[in-house]
Formats: sequence, structure tokens, C-alpha cells
Amino acid sequence: MQQRFEMGESFVVAVEPPGGVFAPDALEALAALEDALLEIDGVEAVRSLATLPFSPARPPAGSPARSTPPAPGSDAGLDAAADAAVGSVLDEVQAGPARASAARAAVLVDPLLRGVFVSPDAELAALHVAVEPMDEAVLLQADLGRRLAAVAAEEVPGWPVWVAGSPFLKAEMNRILNDELGSQVPLVLVIMMIVSFAVFRSLTGAWIPIATIGLALVWTLGAMGLAGVPLNIVTSIVPPLILVVGFAYTIHVVAEARALARRGEARPGPALAGVARPIALTALTTAAGFLCLCLSEHPAIREFGAFGAGGVLASLVAAMTFAPAMLALRGMSSGGEDSTRARRLEARERRVDRWLEGLGRLSLRYRVAVLATAGLVFVGSLAAATRIEVDTRIVENFRGDSLVRQSYERLNDALDGADLLYVLVEGRERGSLLEPGNLREIAK
Repeated sequence: MQQRFEMGESFVVAVEPPGGVFAPDALEALAALEDALLEIDGVEAVRSLATLPFSPARPPAGSPARSTPPAPGSDAGLDAAADAAVGSVLDEVQAGPARASAARAAVLVDPLLRGVFVSPDAELAALHVAVEPMDEAVLLQADLGRRLAAVAAEEVPGWPVWVAGSPFLKAEMNRILNDELGSQVPLVLVIMMIVSFAVFRSLTGAWIPIATIGLALVWTLGAMGLAGVPLNIVTSIVPPLILVVGFAYTIHVVAEARALARRGEARPGPALAGVARPIALTALTTAAGFLCLCLSEHPAIREFGAFGAGGVLASLVAAMTFAPAMLALRGMSSGGEDSTRARRLEARERRVDRWLEGLGRLSLRYRVAVLATAGLVFVGSLAAATRIEVDTRIVENFRGDSLVRQSYERLNDALDGADLLYVLVEGRERGSLLEPGNLREIAK
């Protein structure tokens, strides 16, 4: 429909005049706000209650239309000509109290105006802002939602201002995803490095896993950029996924190399030979699971499955090539530990091994109770899983004090909704919608 009508996206900008929408100064400010919003680059048209073509004499939208056109020269024809001379709500309000009262009454019973351009209690006015057709990436970069809010707040200071619309929602989601990835990925890497150092007590054992998963992450994000796949609410899970999977793979390689180094084997080759098969099997089965998502009908799910699998395989390649190469260059000894410290670490590791072995023996001894408990937990979880609901209310993912969430909640409460809906009617043949009979049906 956007291509056919050469339409761009749409925003809804709503304001709440202190004295109500139908006060003369409020409608004048609303008309001035229209002009100010039209000055913003990319804005193609603005419609509001103040300047919409309006005549109190016309029947409310939705009422029965005339079944036959008026005869030439009849009174009905004169009435139709009078109805055609329409002005605006602002003109009617400025004409005097009587006409202002009639205009208010006519607006609040018109279903194409009430709940669309003005709230039923006449406290909130909505401006519909149409944007020029542009690429979605350009639209997101323009950040028109915040610019509209800033201009409105400057034009009508002191009035509550709300902004809604699909492009604003997308832009805010895009901003949050970028901010979180830019801050949380480095934070996770730092935490992983601390954990690695605490486990291996070695700088080499700390930075090699981080460098390895960082390499796999760069490979995967580079492939996404090359393929033109955006980071959306689904595909943004790929970077954390690579961090988790790649860290686990590399830790096994480094741990095996460390264990062999303690026994006098300085080369990483035997360490790689000992863990290559289980790591490869784990990675391949994990990648196969993600590839199953490529059967989904949803493009974002398919992209997540494809690049999730690609990220897992990239982590495997990095763990099998980069990590051993770094171990060979840097060496993976006990990290400069003296014999007393090394013995303490080995004793602690043996205590962990004995504890896990004891847990295994306990599970074997009471296997009936363990299996029964697991069965009960499974049944209970299965019953609880039936209560999961499919929820597409993306707005609720925003913080309660965010402009986008507050705007949607306010407009959904005051108007018929915060998003604009368009209805496309197609005729059976070219020009058929210009026939009077079809136009009367559309009027109904």
C-alpha cells in the first residue's frame, strides 16, 4: 500500500491543552504546532482537528448516505452546495460561542474524529504526522520521533506531549539494543576474564579464552553485516550466545593444556587431541539445533537460526585453531606457580572431583527416589508450561518511565489506539471507485 500510494510511515503526536481542546487559544496553538512540525525535514503532511476540513451541517461519518443524487435546482441541491463550503473547527470556534458549541457537539459524535483526532473527553488532541517515503535505516537514523517530541514541547511549553507510531517504536528499540550491546558485551567479557583468571591463576589462561570468543564474535557480526542482516529484537541474542558457547569450548582446550603442562607436556597438540572430538560433536549438534530454526516462516527467526549456527561453528573453529596457536606461542605452564601453590591447587581440584564423585554414587544408591523426583518435576513443569502465553506487546518491554511506553499507554487509554490503521479498498476494474454508487458505499 505504501508503494501504491507513495506513502511513508506515520506518527501520532498528542498534546493535552490545560483548558481543553476546544478552547480558542488551544486550537490556535494546535494550528501553529502543525506548521512547526511541517518544518521538520522528512515530514510530508500533518493533520489535526484545528485545520481539518469540517462543517457541522454534514451528517456524521457512518450515517446513511443519499440513495439518489439531488435533482438539479432543488433545495437539496442548494443544501449540498452549502455543505460543500466547509471550513475548519478553528473557524467555527472563532465564529462565536453558539457555533463553537455546535462544532464541539458535531465533532464528538463523528466516529472519524472522536477517538482519532480528539479524545472523547475533549482533553487530548492528536496530530497525525505523515513522513516522506524513505528507507527504514534512514528513518531510524533520522530519529524523527524524538525530534517531533522536542518541537512540540518547544511550541506548546507546559503541555504534556506524547509520541507514538511504528517508526518511533522501532527507533527506540534500535537505540536500546545498540546501547545494551555496546555496554553489556564488554562487561560480560570482563567478567569472563575475571572468572578465567580465578580458575587458571594465569594471565595467559585469562586472556586466551577472551581473545578466542572475541574473534568468533567479530567473524559472526561481520558475516551478518555482509549479508545485510540487522540486529533486531531476535538476532540481538546472537552475540551473547557466541560468548557463552565459545567460552565453554575454549575453556576445555585451555584446561586440558594446563593439566598436561603440570605433567610435563609443554606442547598444546596433545591437549587439542584430547578434547577436539567432544568439543566438535557438541558444536555440531548445537549448530544442527539452530539450523532447524531456519524452517520457520518468520524471517527474524530464520536469521537467528542461521547466524546462531554460524556463530557456534565460528566458535569451534576459533577454539580449535586460534587458542592452540596462542598456547603454542605463549606456552601454558602452571603460570609461574611454585610447587607449594601448585600442590594446593591440585588438592582443591581433587576435593571437587571427590565431591562430584560422591554425588554420583549418591544418585546411584537412591536412583529410584531420584528418578521419581525428576518425574514429578517434569510433570509439574509440563503443566506449568501450558500457562505460557504468546505476547506481542513490545511496548511493555520498555521501562515504565520511558516516553514510548508512557505515550502508548496514554494514547491507548484516551484514543481508539496509538497506532494508525489504513484500510485499502480495491475495485474490480480501473476507475471503478470513482463511480457515484461505489463512492456512496465507501461513505457508508
